[in-house]
Parts: sequence; structure tokens; C-alpha cells
Amino acid sequence: KYADKFQYKIQIVNDFKTVNAFATAGGYVYVYTGLLKYCDNKAELASVIAHEIAHNDLRHATTRMTTQYGIGMLTSIILGENPEQWQVILANITSNLGILRNSRSDEYDADKYAYLYLKDTKYYPAGMKYFFERALNSEEGGKKPSDLEMLFATHPYSQDRIDRILDMAKKDNIPAPSEATIMRADYQSFKTKFGLK
Repeated sequence: KYADKFQYKIQIVNDFKTVNAFATAGGYVYVYTGLLKYCDNKAELASVIAHEIAHNDLRHATTRMTTQYGIGMLTSIILGENPEQWQVILANITSNLGILRNSRSDEYDADKYAYLYLKDTKYYPAGMKYFFERALNSEEGGKKPSDLEMLFATHPYSQDRIDRILDMAKKDNIPAPSEATIMRADYQSFKTKFGLK
């Protein structure tokens, strides 16, 4: 959407302990070496990068900053100059819950657009399922978070994201992944060459 406004730039952050990637306004995407090590195939990495590009394209960071600024101003107006401590705490909890809900919605949108970006490429468009499957089994321990945990979560539950991505692939009659579309062998060679094993 904004390809004519800015060029996407991908920077590698040399930090093997951090399994993350993030986007900032203006088309900048940062990928940690920990994420490169964590990924298992090219389609998986391509989908994570496409997900971050989608955050930029959908202007999620800009929208979130504007929302936070607006909520802060509105809270100041409603509470006045000398609010009670409990009023400040309640206002902060309420506004943060709204922002977290929007954040989870942004993640679903970025997943969808990453899939759409990759649908007409050589990569298996549902490649991020591999990332979420690993996260589900390691970080999330294979169990669904409680409603209370989800209320305070910044990201949706991994299994829900897997189900949505696979549902899109099924509706589009995307062939099952193969070595030709996930390119695991190539990626494993890359990891060996650069000491990412």
C-alpha cells in the first residue's frame, strides 16, 4: 500500500537471546539473530518478515501512538487536575485493556496480510504456522491461556492464529507445503554457514 511512499529496510540485530522482529514507522523492520536461529525454513522467516511489513503497511504503530495520546488527553480532561489515586489506577487499567485488545486485533490483521503478500510468491503462504507451533509447544506449554491471561495478553493465542492461517490456505486451495515451498534444506545450510545452529 505504501510502497511508493517509502522503501522497506530490513536490519539484523545481533542478539541471539531475543527471538523477535518488529517494525517501526517508515518501513523499517528489525530482525534479531535469535529469530533467525529459531526459524526452521525460509517460508517461516518470509512470513514473519511479511507480518512485520504488514504492521507498517496497516500503520499499526502510528495508530496505536495516536490512540494512546488521545486516551491520555481524554483521561486528563475527565479526571481533572487533582484526581484521586484510585481514579488514576482505574483509568490506566481501563485504557490499557482497550489498547491490548486493539494490539491483538492488529496481530490478526498482520497475519492475514502476511499470508496475502506471500500467496503469489514461491513461499508457502501459511509458513508462519511453523513459528506459532513452536511457540505453542515451548513458550505457551501447549495449553490455552485462561480468559484472565488473555485479557492482559499483547498477542493472540498461537493455536487461534494457526487455525486462522490454515483456514485461509484451505479456502484458497493452497497445496500442502513441500520442500519446494518451505525451502528447509536451503535455510538449514544458511544457518550452518552463519553459525545460527
